[in-house]
Amino acid sequence: MLVELATLLVLAAEPKRPAAPVITRVRPLSGMARFIVDEGLLRSPTIARLVAELHQYDVFVYVEMDEPSGARGSTSIMSVAPGARFLRVRIFRNLDPRQQIEVLGHELHHALEIARAAEVIDDKSFRAYFDRIGYQSGRGFETDEAQRVEKDVRRELSQSGARPGNPGAKRDEEVLL
Repeated sequence: MLVELATLLVLAAEPKRPAAPVITRVRPLSGMARFIVDEGLLRSPTIARLVAELHQYDVFVYVEMDEPSGARGSTSIMSVAPGARFLRVRIFRNLDPRQQIEVLGHELHHALEIARAAEVIDDKSFRAYFDRIGYQSGRGFETDEAQRVEKDVRRELSQSGARPGNPGAKRDEEVLL
């Protein structure tokens, strides 16, 4: 009993830490991805706006860091269930953290483009939709608006100060959701 009372007193005396932001529609899959998403939300009003707008739709966006494959990032449809579409945003880990945040903004815009188009539910409808709103770029699709968003994020990062470091994120650390 005395030990329990002492434990309660110690816990009550600990300073309260601010709660971590709740991210329900954008879900980082590793410590490194969480760092990039958190920094993007902190330093880029554009990324914060994109995440807030994604919350209005039926999409869940999983952000993962991946090995280089010729592109800086990509967005794809993972699966669809009644009332939910699951998207994958891949950001390539060979970029420095600042570039990863810029690519995050670019790819979140693509996720928002998909979110706004309820008819996009598989690879076929994905290709048809991006044929209408964008253009072929290398092995994928591109839109002028996503390019603009990336430039906006780059400008915001320049205005917000020094380039981010990544002090505690481990490349292989998985985040359980």
